[in-house]
Amino acid sequence: MLVDLQHSYRRIGSADVVTLDGEIDFFIEEELREAVGRWVVPNGKVIVNLESVSYMDSSGIKLLLHCHREAIKCGCRLGLITPSDPARIVNKVLRTARLLEVFTVFPTVSEAVNAMEGNA
Repeated sequence: MLVDLQHSYRRIGSADVVTLDGEIDFFIEEELREAVGRWVVPNGKVIVNLESVSYMDSSGIKLLLHCHREAIKCGCRLGLITPSDPARIVNKVLRTARLLEVFTVFPTVSEAVNAMEGNA
């Protein structure tokens, strides 16, 4: 099976930035769910960058809600970076599922890091 999603991780200040690139669908859901355990840690600060996600189905919604629940349980701050183009499928899915009302959304990684570090 060809998996069409890459993810990378980097630390900026005290925040962990996870960048997803490609498609989030049923075929990648389990792998990402396992990775959530590495990203969402007690009192952590996690920024999930969705700018390069080209497709997301209901599996992506489930994954983001799972991240949100796990973050609440362990006191982790969680933020999203969404594509700047509101017509992108990721933004449409997030709006339709009303996830933009659930998550703290930032326009850029630097703004997310500043907000989580208390500099905004």
